[in-house]
Amino acid sequence: MSNRQRIVLAGAFTVLFASAWTASARADDASKQARAEYDAGAAAYEKKDYTTAAQHFARADERVPNSRALQLAMAASLSSTDGVLAMELVERAETRAVDGALAELAQRLKKKFVGSAGKIRVVCPVDVACTATVDDNAERTIEGGRAVWVAPGKHIAHLRARNGKPVDREISVAAGATADVTASSSELAPAATGVAVAGSPKTDGHEVQPPPEILPERHTSGIAPVYFWTALGVTGAAVATATVFTVMTKSKHDDFVSNPSQQTADDGESAQTLARVAWGVTGAFAATTIVLAALTDFHPSKNSAAASKPVSVAVGPGSVLLVGRFQ
Repeated sequence: MSNRQRIVLAGAFTVLFASAWTASARADDASKQARAEYDAGAAAYEKKDYTTAAQHFARADERVPNSRALQLAMAASLSSTDGVLAMELVERAETRAVDGALAELAQRLKKKFVGSAGKIRVVCPVDVACTATVDDNAERTIEGGRAVWVAPGKHIAHLRARNGKPVDREISVAAGATADVTASSSELAPAATGVAVAGSPKTDGHEVQPPPEILPERHTSGIAPVYFWTALGVTGAAVATATVFTVMTKSKHDDFVSNPSQQTADDGESAQTLARVAWGVTGAFAATTIVLAALTDFHPSKNSAAASKPVSVAVGPGSVLLVGRFQ
């Protein structure tokens, strides 16, 4: 095998390993952030700062969706005064079709806080995709067609289309109701490049952030699906690489048949060795993917929170007792 061929092979598999490592690093980083939020929530709960505890537990669940973290967030929220967060947690739980203790907590939160929050829904023109932020909260972006919970009263919504100028709307929200906020296509249209528009509003300095990444549910009976899908993608790329080397081998064989010589023979043997190595590595990737498929939990159990030993939440008529550890 020539030095050039060795470099090509090493480069191809370096890219494959780098892709796999990057995906794993993202998952690990999200898990570390979730654990940090969880620990902060537990510390706040011990101090009976239930509002802060609920916020931290909720952020832990956002980093890595987890029935245990959601359960603790809802339990802490039940003893807090934050109706907006409480209703957000109720909606989050209902979206996941929870049952058992989580369903009971959702019903209690809804009964207590349904009159303490309303919703603002962003309605974009049919021909323009837009997003919005509410009350200068640049960290929370609402996509067109979606809604966000807010406290009853007046709010300022900042709508924006891609490369378009911001459009501000003042809107009043009633408790338990949904208020729509919208703008016309002409209002959201991009301003002319290099042309000053008289009376145009000054930039408010808010940068519309992309929506947060939706991360998979953390499973207690198997590894997260992200590792299987990463391995599957790497295996597919390896198959493609090995196929290319196989085609090269066929080409070298044709060269030898048409012009037999020591040089074409050596080139053919080198190409054949390269293809064999590539298929060998591909086989190893495929075997790893099969093992990960067997260990991956693709269907999280609805009762995982109730069945899990590291945490328990007892919901009584007048109290909530919780003990847990994030895993």
